[in-house]
Amino acid sequence: MVELVHGKSPHEFIDFPDEWEVRQVRTILEKIDNRTEKEDARLLSVSKYDGIQPREDIVNNREFRADTTEGYKIVQPGDLVVNIMLAWDGALGISPAAGVVSPSYEVYRLTADANPDFINYLLRSRLYQYEFSRHSTGIIPSRWRLYKPQFFSIKIPFPPVEDQRDISNYLEYHISRINTLIEQKESLIELVNEKRRAIITQAVTKGLDPEVNLDQSKRDGIWQSSGDWATAPVFSIAKRQNTTIDPQSMDVEEVFHYSLVNYQEIGDGKLEDPNDIESKKILLSGDEIIVSKLNPRKGQVIVVEENQAPIICSTEFVVLKPKTENVKRGWLYLLFSSEPVRQYLEGTSQSATHSHMRVSPYDILHLDCPVPPINEQQKVLNRVGNYEAEATKLSNELEKSIQILKEERRARTIAAITGQIDLSDWERPEEQEVKT
Repeated sequence: MVELVHGKSPHEFIDFPDEWEVRQVRTILEKIDNRTEKEDARLLSVSKYDGIQPREDIVNNREFRADTTEGYKIVQPGDLVVNIMLAWDGALGISPAAGVVSPSYEVYRLTADANPDFINYLLRSRLYQYEFSRHSTGIIPSRWRLYKPQFFSIKIPFPPVEDQRDISNYLEYHISRINTLIEQKESLIELVNEKRRAIITQAVTKGLDPEVNLDQSKRDGIWQSSGDWATAPVFSIAKRQNTTIDPQSMDVEEVFHYSLVNYQEIGDGKLEDPNDIESKKILLSGDEIIVSKLNPRKGQVIVVEENQAPIICSTEFVVLKPKTENVKRGWLYLLFSSEPVRQYLEGTSQSATHSHMRVSPYDILHLDCPVPPINEQQKVLNRVGNYEAEATKLSNELEKSIQILKEERRARTIAAITGQIDLSDWERPEEQEVKT
């Protein structure tokens, strides 16, 4: 397995096959800057996850679209498109289709006899993401830019074109199978989450009695819940904690950090060096729930637990804790994890792009919620808690297996593009159904 060596370029620590060349990017690509006069040209999306895709092919796409595409850069199939602000994070790729991209992106065209798929695998690999970060200019990652002179100076392995084709075929076969397994496991996680949401929604509307007839129950706002339950706005039953702190001013070696990135990757916070955290955070005490303002449909709600290290979270969370003994923290968690709240918050969120839909803290705090008697809250929590434990265990096991598959995908890609796998006798196996 190829390991990154910090401070060095790949050609300085990897032994490529003798018949391979090492070239600067400038010898295989040229910059292209042709602009369209069309006002409604086909837009291409540049993603660190999927590379280059026609915008209309993205499911549920609601990203910002300009009033006109006039002046946008023209892209032909096989062109390399680079988001210079996020090249270090993988936002680039060879385009499979013709279209246009934002004028802020760079477009390059192959000038050498090269396999476009091989170049795509190479430049989108973790190995070269790190190389792009080394050559980007800017003080902090959010300000990094990969400009043409620095990009063109990067050295890459350049096998004979026949080897490039074999590597591309090998990776296409294995990565497509890995991706299928990942998609299957993600579908299983979504099924678990759907059942979990259904159980929670029933619990916060019907309580423990599944026979409650909601047609004869009390409707209040988005809720249709058990008729003998009170309702109250969130601000009257929970207080918001909004005290921020600069982590670098804290005289500690570690902080437990709930960030959106951490949550999306591992479903929890993690210990970090406060000197590596560059923006202000909300200081927590360990007895709150935190609700993500960003993309509320994903239902990112976390019960904060005590930790020996100071606890902080991103300002993209709304931090809540009960302000009365008549409400349990777990009940707040169930409310914000339920389907009615998810749908309501998604409906009130606003943004120019689908990936950054954001709900207002005002809408969170002024949401009316059902509040059953405290003893009934506890009974509901006990019942739901049993399933939550089982669902969490299963989801964690699936997530762990997905991370293993992703690491295999990264490792296999790097090994292939650097010539560490002998493909001289490799033949594509017959297609078989991939089973999880």
